[in-house]
Amino acid sequence: MEEKREAVRILSRLKSETGEEISSVLDLPVDVTVDKLQLICNALLKQDENVPYIFYVNEKEIKSTLGAALDEDKINIENVVDIVYQQQAVFRVRAVTRCTRIAGMEKIPDDISDISESSKTASSLPGHSEAVVSASFSPDGRHLASGSGDTTVRFWDVLTQTPVHTCHGHKHWVLCLAWSPDSKYVASGCKNGHIIVWDPDTGLQVGRTMLGHKKWVTALSWEPYHSNPECRRVASGSKDGDIRIWDVVLGQTLLTLAGHSKAVTCVKWGGSGLLYTSSQDCTVKVWRADDGALCRSLEGHAHWVNTLALSTDYILRTGPSDPVAGLHVDHSKKRELQLQALKRYEAVCGRGEERLVSGSDDFTLFLWQPERDKRPVARMTGHQQLVNDVKFSVDTRLIASASFDRSIKLWDGRTGRFITSLRGHVQAVYQIAWSPDSRLLVSGSADSTLKVWNMKTFKLEVDLPGHADEVFAVDWSPDGLRVVSGSKDKVLKFDPDAEVNRSGQSDGGNCDDDQATANIGGDRGGGDSNDNEGCALWDENDHDFYKGGDLLVTFACNVTFVASMLRYTTTDILHLNAACSAKGLCTQIHMPDSDIDMTLLLQTSFCPLAVIVDVQCEWSSQLLQTASSQKLFSRLRYWLLLSPEELPHSVLEPLYLPLDSHVTVAYRVPGVNQTVLQDLYHVGVGRSLTVTPPRYWNPELQLPAGPKRTDYGEITIPTVTVLAEGTWRNFLDLQYRHINSDSKVHFVLMSHIATMLNFRMELCLTDTWGYPINGSECFNGAVGLLQCGNCEIGATGLLFKTERLPAIDYAGETILFRGAFMFLKPSLSSVSVIYELPFSTSVWITYTITVAILTAVLVLTRRIYQHVNPSSSDYSVGWGDSIMDSLAIVCQQDALHSPKNISSRIVFIFMLILAVFFITSYSATIVSLLQTSSDAINTLQDLMKSRLKLSMIDIFVNETTDPEVTRVFKEKLYTQPFREAFTSETVGMEKIRRGLYAFHGLAGAYKFISDTYKDHEKCRFKEIRMFSSLHLSFTARKGSPYIPHIKERTCWLREVGLIDREGKRWFYHKPKCETAGQNFVSVGIQEFYPALVVLAYGIIGSVGVLVMEVLFSKRKQINCALDSTSDVTVIHRAGE
Repeated sequence: MEEKREAVRILSRLKSETGEEISSVLDLPVDVTVDKLQLICNALLKQDENVPYIFYVNEKEIKSTLGAALDEDKINIENVVDIVYQQQAVFRVRAVTRCTRIAGMEKIPDDISDISESSKTASSLPGHSEAVVSASFSPDGRHLASGSGDTTVRFWDVLTQTPVHTCHGHKHWVLCLAWSPDSKYVASGCKNGHIIVWDPDTGLQVGRTMLGHKKWVTALSWEPYHSNPECRRVASGSKDGDIRIWDVVLGQTLLTLAGHSKAVTCVKWGGSGLLYTSSQDCTVKVWRADDGALCRSLEGHAHWVNTLALSTDYILRTGPSDPVAGLHVDHSKKRELQLQALKRYEAVCGRGEERLVSGSDDFTLFLWQPERDKRPVARMTGHQQLVNDVKFSVDTRLIASASFDRSIKLWDGRTGRFITSLRGHVQAVYQIAWSPDSRLLVSGSADSTLKVWNMKTFKLEVDLPGHADEVFAVDWSPDGLRVVSGSKDKVLKFDPDAEVNRSGQSDGGNCDDDQATANIGGDRGGGDSNDNEGCALWDENDHDFYKGGDLLVTFACNVTFVASMLRYTTTDILHLNAACSAKGLCTQIHMPDSDIDMTLLLQTSFCPLAVIVDVQCEWSSQLLQTASSQKLFSRLRYWLLLSPEELPHSVLEPLYLPLDSHVTVAYRVPGVNQTVLQDLYHVGVGRSLTVTPPRYWNPELQLPAGPKRTDYGEITIPTVTVLAEGTWRNFLDLQYRHINSDSKVHFVLMSHIATMLNFRMELCLTDTWGYPINGSECFNGAVGLLQCGNCEIGATGLLFKTERLPAIDYAGETILFRGAFMFLKPSLSSVSVIYELPFSTSVWITYTITVAILTAVLVLTRRIYQHVNPSSSDYSVGWGDSIMDSLAIVCQQDALHSPKNISSRIVFIFMLILAVFFITSYSATIVSLLQTSSDAINTLQDLMKSRLKLSMIDIFVNETTDPEVTRVFKEKLYTQPFREAFTSETVGMEKIRRGLYAFHGLAGAYKFISDTYKDHEKCRFKEIRMFSSLHLSFTARKGSPYIPHIKERTCWLREVGLIDREGKRWFYHKPKCETAGQNFVSVGIQEFYPALVVLAYGIIGSVGVLVMEVLFSKRKQINCALDSTSDVTVIHRAGE
């Protein structure tokens, strides 16, 4: 059998982590080992040196042979088996121990006392006078910083294990530390909300103390090196619920992100320009770091979110340096280092996009792909207590989570699948840290121990006692050489005995089985480079394309070259056209002396258009003048002006380049392989030309983004607002907030935008929003002022209407339209027959059947009694009499025939008892229903079916296509006289009080209700929205250059909650029912109407029956008279 097993061969295929196949189908023996698979993989990838790999089948690691892995998972070998390979780390970190001697021992000592003696050489770093709550190595592994409850930050020499600097500046506990990616600064946050940046080389404070948080700082995170090599920005989270982005040099707040409603617990600055924050409000929020805009909110946790981890944490921490390789970088070459850091980041992201994991007090974790989706990839359950810390392994393959349930759990880093639990701690686990090779994990616990776990065997590798109290902080140095722990016993423990084998091979020359998988910022085997695609700058000297970035790549669908081709040969032109075609760009090259219709040539409606102009051409000035006069410098056209040297501003000063235009001048720096880019624009008409600072670019770097144009330089912009009622004197008086509420809210919001963009509003007041004048294309009111150009923007909210679109542009949605049908909930008797409501149908049926049965039993007992006692003088009672007796009992009336026998009386007694209970419950329920309001009207359809009369405030123009709303107008409004269907708010709200009346009003009606309605009327007040999702919006002149910024700032106001805040401030709130009770309601004719109907039917029925009886009696008498006459005649004839 064994020989037969060895003869089996398996069709296999090697694939990378991303699914890329590196070979065709391979015919492999079933007993092929991991070492042989590594040789095959290196040969197929054509590696110069043997690189260690790890292999998986169905996400299970191949540990010995391929056959063993297939047997373990019972995989069908008749199909082609996919084997996934992953590059391992080319270094190996050995387990940290209590001393170097133990780490390097060839064998375990015979005497346990030898271990105890050698353990005494462990390094303890005393100095702090309070608990050490934070400790962190620098990204290059050369420095160690610690923060303590004694308000100090200490820097330590990692070689001599001695303190270097003790930094005083905080006045409360130092809770968190964060190193900048270039290892030049350390930011520390304390319990009184202060943040200080330190220089580890001198121990001096950098800049001033950053003040702003009202409560203690909970988290700090630096901007990644590849985003900004200057390392000037750091983000902080606080218990006050705010996130702040700081400039550490100026010591000022750049942005404040106010979206969380409770304390912020963790902050992570991602590599793609996003900021991730967790909070005690049970959410994780994703922000855009550049402008603070809220991208999305990740929801799912049922309790506080305590911790976050990114799959790129290690790469973002170390930036351009590779501390494992022992190579330290020269930070003076920032451009090269930025490119190196970006390359390391993209190499990690090549294994899958940046992932995020969150841990919570609800005992669960969630795995997210936050860049593109707000739904979790997986919900990870298993912990029995809150999750306090979570970390991705450096190779992103595993996730480790530490919990108060005294365990550490491991999860798959891509799917969130549970792998195993690590148990050994006897109290809560506070912190964990991965080794750089992802082979080992260290954990610190409240049981005062550290434990090192082997990720190959998922078992305890080394137990590290020594602390006298709880371990609060744990960190593994990025170079893999050291582990530090901070404890409540005021001591740092320093374990300098983790060793690194950087050769990538064991002594035998083959890859060590214990090596973990990690690729620290290097290229993946078989991976493709991520070249920037699109158009770029043309170099006239070497006739090649520089690989560009956002300027013409992201936005440009077509490129038009308008330049003098006299300086270019035919070969140059063909090369240029071919290069653009290779990038998928449609190009048009025109000679300036040809007959060019500029408007037609540069016509575009939706797709952005890139235009490249050679300013050395003698016709370029005329071309630019024509483009300016025809308003072709717009947001959809991206102009690139090529110049051999810096272009004088006077050349472009006569042109009007609007704020939303995209005009960039590019010129070369003499003697340097760099291109300088500068944007030009005018903030407003009549303002001087604005030229942005130079941005430098070379072919090896991405095209740098231009600066934000969010400073208008205190220009004055004509702004229109609507003053429909009242005067401007009390416009911003909260006492009159029920008047012009919508206009006031929008004016305040536009004032916020004016402050952010640094402009002033020149107000124009009008009394109407804007409607067509006599059916023409001209508008009055606010729309008319924008249409004719008297005003540039509108500080009032307008509804979207098709007829307004040709006249104005909309510039960002603000608040929901607050109009609604308002009414008092009608009494229950007005919408239903209350006499049927006390009991359900089943109760009515049961009671009827019971009475019928008892009636039958009553008749039976009476007849049996008469049969047994025929001499009885009782009147013979039939069915009709018994039914009447039962009805009399049910209605609590006297029975006509009281039974004489005992059995019939027993039946009578049961019927009387049943009737008493029934009628008592019925009467009590009727009394309650008479005082109850109906909840039957909940939708617009219910309102249409009800008996309520409808009217509307006289300000709306109907333009809806909703069928239900159309029915409201056609069936309920247009059928009434105009003055009754469309009336004022005061009249409408007063009619509501009379009942059975609904009025469509605005939020200002709440003021009338609060002042005039009684509490029981407020309890009955209800509203139904006719337009459930209709928003108001800011407006602007058609084609205004300020529209994009107003839209962006409006979105920001909404995301940070300022729109909601101003809405709650300026709009009256719906009146609350204070007593939650009902006023006593007298019974009127409406409530008594069904009883009168029954009485009327009874009277009509009885009269009809009476007439029939009279007629029947008359007919009977006539028949009797005729019969008597016939008999007399016969007797007379017989006498003859």
